[in-house]
Amino acid sequence: MGIKKHLASRKELTSYERYSSFHDVMPMEMGSRGEVGPSMVSLMWRDRKTILGLVGAKCKRCGTPQYPSQRVCVNPSCGAIDEMEEYRFSDKKCKLFSYTMDSLAFSPSPPEMYGVIDFEGGGRFAFNLTDCEPESLEVDMPVEMSFRRKYVDEVRGIHGYFWKAMPERA
Repeated sequence: MGIKKHLASRKELTSYERYSSFHDVMPMEMGSRGEVGPSMVSLMWRDRKTILGLVGAKCKRCGTPQYPSQRVCVNPSCGAIDEMEEYRFSDKKCKLFSYTMDSLAFSPSPPEMYGVIDFEGGGRFAFNLTDCEPESLEVDMPVEMSFRRKYVDEVRGIHGYFWKAMPERA
């Protein structure tokens, strides 16, 4: 996707409060729900393909994709053990299977929205939703994966990133 498509799909911020919180101009009061637990650097390094690349596994026996990778196939009629190959989910087409909103969870842009995403070819996982308004969400709407900042661990100076689902760009 080119820069023109990204610029055309930008989302306008609706208030200076949101702008200032996104750009760290004004500190946000996060409360106890917004506290970030300690970052486990060794885990992030060990699982970097899973976290950074959205790489799961596909069963060599039955072809069932799954995220995150497991040793045992999730297909109940297969159950193959240690017969997996890497499978990238980040570039797959996907749809919103179900969604929910949480007004109590900390979010710089409340409410926090979560969706269960179905990937074309198989695979289902829960992700945060971004770049959308609650009233625009619909079951079966096309979404795409976007690599975003998930949290900041101020104590250790670590920015945590992960994949979020967003409405498919036109």
